[in-house]
Amino acid sequence: MFDVGFTLTNNKDNRADVLYIADGAWGLDYEQTGANVNRFVIQNNQTNNIPSNQQFNIQRNVSVEAQVQSYLSVFRFLRPSGQAIDVSTFNALSFEAQGNDTISVTLVKESVSNFADQPHLSIALDANKRSYTLPFAHFITTNNTSWVANDIKALIFTVKSKNGAVKNITFDIAQVAFKNTDVPNANQLSTTSAVVVPNPFSNTTNIAFYQDSNAKATFYLFDVTGRLMAQQQANYLQGYNSFELQRNNLASGVYFYAITVDNGRNGYTGKIIAW
Repeated sequence: MFDVGFTLTNNKDNRADVLYIADGAWGLDYEQTGANVNRFVIQNNQTNNIPSNQQFNIQRNVSVEAQVQSYLSVFRFLRPSGQAIDVSTFNALSFEAQGNDTISVTLVKESVSNFADQPHLSIALDANKRSYTLPFAHFITTNNTSWVANDIKALIFTVKSKNGAVKNITFDIAQVAFKNTDVPNANQLSTTSAVVVPNPFSNTTNIAFYQDSNAKATFYLFDVTGRLMAQQQANYLQGYNSFELQRNNLASGVYFYAITVDNGRNGYTGKIIAW
């Protein structure tokens, strides 16, 4: 529901007050014979006090559980009547997510008529809720042309099944926002080193690295004595990937990290400073 209007009148002189509310909600799209939806829930997200010029929040969270034989998408128009919005002052899309499959994220530009040419990016979700920050520079188009986020109409999250096989799909998307991030773009990364930005860091930092194939990667963080301080594992796709490291209870100081990949062809080590 996008547009709701209420007219309130009194019983004396018929003066009217009009209350107009414009809001958006997540929608669901799938072939009628290609999916069976068991759960589709929309909930309020957590509010924050970040100014709108620093972060553009997309209201509402969405949760889906379904059996999918072809595809299933959840979509969110950003403005009433599908009007486009200019978010080019930001450089990334962020959200929290968990699930059991690879999900494709598409930013729908008003100026692009062919849906296949819309900027998109795929990430592998797992059962643990994680924070994702996807730089615009990592979104690709079919013809690999550059693009600008000056006319975004909608966001789409899509899961697909291959060869008509029925898949049990579940995913949750929350706290969606456009924001600015220090995660480097692909041109700043190499295939032999990881990049930590910012470093030193105070609350959170982003770690970006390259994988030459789809594989599971494990991140380890050690203090100067070699004691394991943090560990996290996830499935990552071929190409450039990034994840967010939370400071949590880490004391100020120097730490060393290692990233190991199950395919054995990539591994990274380096230093992180918390202050």
